[in-house]
Amino acid sequence: MQPLAKEGRLLWHPFDPTRAQDAVQDLPRVAPRTAVWLNEAQHYLGDHEAGERIAAAIHELLMTRERVPVLVLGTLWPAVRSSFQAAWSEGELDGPAPQRSSW
Repeated sequence: MQPLAKEGRLLWHPFDPTRAQDAVQDLPRVAPRTAVWLNEAQHYLGDHEAGERIAAAIHELLMTRERVPVLVLGTLWPAVRSSFQAAWSEGELDGPAPQRSSW
């Protein structure tokens, strides 16, 4: 993140009052040149009440020309990733199962 900060990018990590509540509330306000850090992304996208709204807000953030460039970075522990992939395979979650990154 330090090289991004030197380029004038902002870092935003939603967490207060809860991770999901902050993301729902403030994702619509993310400005260009911001790196959004969703540390342990299951707390955001796996939230039963807010997960769908957070996913939609991220999609809108990435698709709105006036708000780019923006970076959205999410992290998951391997066991959590496996449980998400299992839920997709069993049809419990919509959309295609996430693929493992080659990074």
